[in-house]
Amino acid sequence: MVQEIESEIRSMEVAIHSLLERVIQRKKARNSLVKFNKLPLEISSYILWLSVADPWRNKLSLLFLDRVHVIASVCSAWHAVVEVSPRFWSVLELKHPLHVIEALLEKSKCSPLQVKCFTERGGYDCGRSDGTADKSLSHLTESHSTRIRSLALVMSESAAITELLSKPAPRLEELKLHFAYSRSGKPLKLFGDDAPSLRDVGLENAPVKWDCETLRGLESLRIKAHPRHHPTRSDVIKLLQRNPGLEKLILEDVGIGKDFWDAPISASKVGRSAEEGNRVMMNNLRKLRFWDLPFEIAKVALGTIDTPRLETFHLKCHFHSLPVSDFLGPELASLVVDMLQRSAGDRNEVRLKLDRTSVGLDISPGDNQAPSILIRFTDTVRLSAFEWILKTLLPPALQASVNQPPSREFTSQVSLTFTDGFNMAGNAFLPFLDRLTGIKVKRLTIASGCLYAEQLIRHLGDRGNSDGLWLLPDLTEWVVGGFGSLAQPLLAALQARYPQKLTDHPTSLLDTETFTSSQEVPMTLSQETSLATERPSMKLEVLNIEGLQGIDKRMEEMLEGAVSKGGICLKATRPAAQSGM
Repeated sequence: MVQEIESEIRSMEVAIHSLLERVIQRKKARNSLVKFNKLPLEISSYILWLSVADPWRNKLSLLFLDRVHVIASVCSAWHAVVEVSPRFWSVLELKHPLHVIEALLEKSKCSPLQVKCFTERGGYDCGRSDGTADKSLSHLTESHSTRIRSLALVMSESAAITELLSKPAPRLEELKLHFAYSRSGKPLKLFGDDAPSLRDVGLENAPVKWDCETLRGLESLRIKAHPRHHPTRSDVIKLLQRNPGLEKLILEDVGIGKDFWDAPISASKVGRSAEEGNRVMMNNLRKLRFWDLPFEIAKVALGTIDTPRLETFHLKCHFHSLPVSDFLGPELASLVVDMLQRSAGDRNEVRLKLDRTSVGLDISPGDNQAPSILIRFTDTVRLSAFEWILKTLLPPALQASVNQPPSREFTSQVSLTFTDGFNMAGNAFLPFLDRLTGIKVKRLTIASGCLYAEQLIRHLGDRGNSDGLWLLPDLTEWVVGGFGSLAQPLLAALQARYPQKLTDHPTSLLDTETFTSSQEVPMTLSQETSLATERPSMKLEVLNIEGLQGIDKRMEEMLEGAVSKGGICLKATRPAAQSGM
């Protein structure tokens, strides 16, 4: 009986094996009919490569080799394509041990290499203490450095990195170099000045001199500070002259030394590069970012280049308590005005910002879009900087583009923001608000922590100029944050500017303590006529008091009453128990 069962089991196993073999054969026959698998090897290989490729700007958390294994496991046809295609083995992530790197180098044959070792959110982590990355770099230097097309390293400076960076790199197109720690601080002579294909460079805390011959003929350049290597004026000019084809230029956190000027020069001549030749015409430059720079570098750079097609400009400069207009004015004004005149948009979002240390201007092409122009002046004479912005940069931002057809309406929205810590220059800033009367400021933000906020609010509730006109007459949206003590002066200012029916709300704060809903203070006909003729367009459409702390429900309702019909009031959120009181 047992033998019969065993015999039956063996027969069934043979049948199952035969069926499995048949299933495999039929699957192969089916796959052979798939159009993708009929493509030439080079085309199918390239399509699969695109599905796992990892450009610098789209880094994924999964290691590249793991993604290759996922693709290769889909079917035997894809596995065969991956195995015979060197490009799938040409991405070297130095997180892998040396024997894996050696195997990848062998399977990649002569394909150009991408070498990566960096730590970012969702990126790679090569911060191992066993020297794995250095061993792999040393192996690359010995016989494969000329194959490298892309090199991205974020790690501490070491002898292995220095040796690799000293070798010629005829195929290198992209270089991202960030030293988490720089030991020697000695300037690097990148690739022996032999990297003719290099087009995209990013340097952070890397001891590379700006006059390095390798930094020539680039399309994209980003330099972030090295604490012991500062450029001179000549270095800045030479770097720009050697790279007229730049499409993107970013300089961040770069300092200057005592020898920046190379020779004594007056402030009025700062940045004038006529002595070095004609200005550099950068026809391809679309993005320019000078961030956290001394004004000297920005002025020299802006005085050296012409950017007829610039689309995005971000600037943050430090002025050592010097006025903006004297030390950066002409170059900056010319660049911004030219950008605005070339704008094809019919609407600009203009934001004036004042905070603890800086005066800023943001200009966006439309609602909720990133600023195309973003400017911050820090450590400067803020009153004069604000005035210079109003006179020089704001007028063209509020005008129609020269390319707009006459029939097309051009509108601009202006907002004014006083952020945390702004002190109104000890109240001296208040008269400067009168300069904004002719500018259609629609939105006002007074952030929590703004000093002299109460004086500012009271000032807005008065007819502040000699003509008896209201300050910022086009203001339709208020955003106010801070302590609850601001609520009463805010209510007074709103009631003065935007009076509603007096049967609903008190006319002033003089009677807020005794006011009840049954009281009525009627408005005379002459008062109604006067209000209608003096400020027909003054309406409060949005009142945001979410950041106003410690106000009760009754005060919220009184503030809400200042909002014009059809407008909205965003109230502060309170615990349920408190809101029900």
